[in-house]
Amino acid sequence: MKIVLTTIKEKENGIAIIKELLANKLAVCGNIIEGSSVYLWENGIVEESEYLMIIKTSNEKEKALKDQLEKKHPYEVPEIVTINVESVNSKYVDYLQQWIG
Repeated sequence: MKIVLTTIKEKENGIAIIKELLANKLAVCGNIIEGSSVYLWENGIVEESEYLMIIKTSNEKEKALKDQLEKKHPYEVPEIVTINVESVNSKYVDYLQQWIG
């Protein structure tokens, strides 16, 4: 199992992207959490509100999910990070396999 993380400015845009990933069976679940980001960009330090997207997928679907996410992402330089999950309860793995294979 993999967890893919990215941030997005508009919550509604994030929900639309997650729904598309779910409809295409590239993800089994997505969460959107409001937060603050502080980062370097162009002429200095930027601080703004963003939403963290947490997307769960299978090892086999990770590349296709990331490709689709990069195409749909509105940022010029999106951060798309994968976390390799080393341990997850078997019922969740069964759920993931049932829905996205």
